[in-house]
Amino acid sequence: MRRAVAVNLLLALVLIGSACSRGEDEASVTTVVSESAATTAVLVAPTVVSDEPADSGEDEAAATTSTTQLVGGTPTYEVVDRVEADAGDELVVVVEPGTYSEVELQNLVFDIVDRFKPLTVVVVDDPAAAVLAFAEDLSDDEAALLASRTFLTITDGIEVTFSGPYAGIADLTIGS
Repeated sequence: MRRAVAVNLLLALVLIGSACSRGEDEASVTTVVSESAATTAVLVAPTVVSDEPADSGEDEAAATTSTTQLVGGTPTYEVVDRVEADAGDELVVVVEPGTYSEVELQNLVFDIVDRFKPLTVVVVDDPAAAVLAFAEDLSDDEAALLASRTFLTITDGIEVTFSGPYAGIADLTIGS
């Protein structure tokens, strides 16, 4: 016990001494944390790659790609198409194929709305369906592919409609 107190006292004196030193290393700080007290959080911010200059000065929208990995309970997703507009952005989001719980999908919706403030969002689990999300004049096969791979849509920035394998989940209005 005395040895532990002595080691802690010595460590405290070293830390105080290093904090008070006026040498070249005055901006560096060392923190000692025991292994049992260390925790790790995983949150990767979106990476944005733009196909156009950030400030093009035109009314046309820029296309962007973003990949987001979130802390537990929200599926990883990628924004593969983003059309910016004054009223709100239109997004196409791709999630990994799989089975998601209602809570995971709701967390996904809330994260997308919080991050992007979109007007319209289409969430699919297939890149081929993502290309069709805002296309016009779809063939019957293309419409069937899009319908079968769409998980949910957000319209008017607040109205969420679940579809495909999640059609049984009740629609929701964000903010109500």
